Amino acid sequence: PAAPAATLSDDLAYPGGLETSSNYTLSTDPVFHFDASLMNGADATGNPADTASVVSWTSRINSYALAQSTAARKPTYKESTSNLGGSGKPTILFDGGDQLDSTGAAPETMAQPITITIANYLDTVANSKVMFSNGGWSFYDYHAISTYYTFNAGTNKKTDGSPSLTVSTGVRLLTWELNGASSYLYHGLNRYPFNGDIGSGTFNSNFTLGGNGGYWQPAGSEIAEVICWNGTLSSTVSSDVVTGGEIKTVVDYLTNKYEVT
Repeated sequence: PAAPAATLSDDLAYPGGLETSSNYTLSTDPVFHFDASLMNGADATGNPADTASVVSWTSRINSYALAQSTAARKPTYKESTSNLGGSGKPTILFDGGDQLDSTGAAPETMAQPITITIANYLDTVANSKVMFSNGGWSFYDYHAISTYYTFNAGTNKKTDGSPSLTVSTGVRLLTWELNGASSYLYHGLNRYPFNGDIGSGTFNSNFTLGGNGGYWQPAGSEIAEVICWNGTLSSTVSSDVVTGGEIKTVVDYLTNKYEVT
């Protein structure tokens, strides 16, 4: 593929991606990779002006897209923010009433295992708010049933295993590893188990960012990147801390790109 007009420093590289040489290299292509620095999926020429409404967001791979045509529900583009980290990189602000919907944002179905990473900033913990969903699955910032990160696949599976993880404000580099009874949430490099088997459900093309479809339970959050793989990423884990492997590569990439401390 053609390289972006302005090559990004220390970018995430994978076989079908924009970059072929990087400190952060994976052997497997993601299914989609939404990056607020490259809104058209290729270079910075498609980025909106600061504080402009976001009409569409295209993946850096496979050209999947998210879009919003209703003015009151369009999120806001932030050309530079200090909220996510010290780098001043772009984010998309979802104000609690916004969302972007798929226009083919994923293949029709993806069987587990599935891995999803999001780099975002949460200002406040509010009741029953969905970060993103895919039809039958919902990924909550917060849910009324608990203060734990909650994944809903018909029944709620929370990160209240041992160790447990409650929802936190501020910068969050979150990775969901969805794999039946062996499912985990990673908060940065720290790993937390789900409290039950999520079953064998599939991820479908009804992908919504910022809510749960139909403008239900929209979250308030700044989102910089969303990456999804149809499989698991390798990891070396010691005492519930990732010390190596591809999950560490992705977290290191996001940590350094956004200067997260």
